[in-house]
Amino acid sequence: MSPITAADEGRHSSGPEALWGESWYFDFAAADGSYGGYVRLGLYPNRGVAWFWLALVDPDRPLVFIRDHAVPVPDGDALVIDAGVYRAELRADAAFERWSVVVRGGARSRPDPAGAFTGTPTTPAAVDVRLEWAAVAEPFEYSLTTRYEQTSHVTGSVTVDGRVVAVDAPGQRDHSWGVRDWWDRSWCWSAGTFADGRAFHLLNTVFPGGGSYSTGYTVPEVGGPEAWTEVTSVSVATTLDADLQADAAELTCGTKAGDDVVISATAIAHAPVLLVADDGRESRFARTMMRYVRADGVAGTGWLECNWPPASPAGPEPA
Repeated sequence: MSPITAADEGRHSSGPEALWGESWYFDFAAADGSYGGYVRLGLYPNRGVAWFWLALVDPDRPLVFIRDHAVPVPDGDALVIDAGVYRAELRADAAFERWSVVVRGGARSRPDPAGAFTGTPTTPAAVDVRLEWAAVAEPFEYSLTTRYEQTSHVTGSVTVDGRVVAVDAPGQRDHSWGVRDWWDRSWCWSAGTFADGRAFHLLNTVFPGGGSYSTGYTVPEVGGPEAWTEVTSVSVATTLDADLQADAAELTCGTKAGDDVVISATAIAHAPVLLVADDGRESRFARTMMRYVRADGVAGTGWLECNWPPASPAGPEPA
């Protein structure tokens, strides 16, 4: 694959596959764990639909979310969704440096996040999200697929039903394009930033029929002179609740220096999504804001997600 350029921040020509998709993902997690959230826009041009997600979490309040899998693909190059009840705009203000995300309108609120898997009742909520992701490290390109990740810092505001939260938090963003089948493989993705400025991103994917792919990086100091360092291995051990959400995890990554970095994760707030294929198959996409602690005791925050398809080779039984 060719190295990414500024043009790759925008939309790409689609392949012929039905599940060819392109997505832009943004998350944030307060350093003290008091708030967080994520936004994802996914385009499926060959199916004529876009998926839009918003999740806003607070450990003391219900999950506030938008999960819309039936909006038309936006025209042209703009990343704008106008669904009537809400409007969302994602914009690259400076390639690989700054992105703006604005979401305004109607959302839903659910006290029990795992109700996403069973369809428990929700109540209306009004949101006004105005955030900027500023890069604090260079983008990291995957070697196996067209995708890149970037450690960021997020500022702005989130308003839910008139309650305003000023956001100043570590964050992460990624951009991916190609065939993406949510129902054929499991994975565990994670990213976080620690109090001393170090950051990480890790991925472990298990393919149908066996085999796996791991990648990721560590950053010695966000905004510092040293770039990210690619990891040499990733292993993940999760402790799951009855709904396959990660209550805890232990992440281990190998480094070129030959030593392992061990990170313990404890759930702060869950924000899952149920993914239903056209043929009725269901994947449980369990996304959780986490408190991370390294082996040296330094703590941080971020997000961890596990995708559990119907026949997951790596799908452990709930602990």
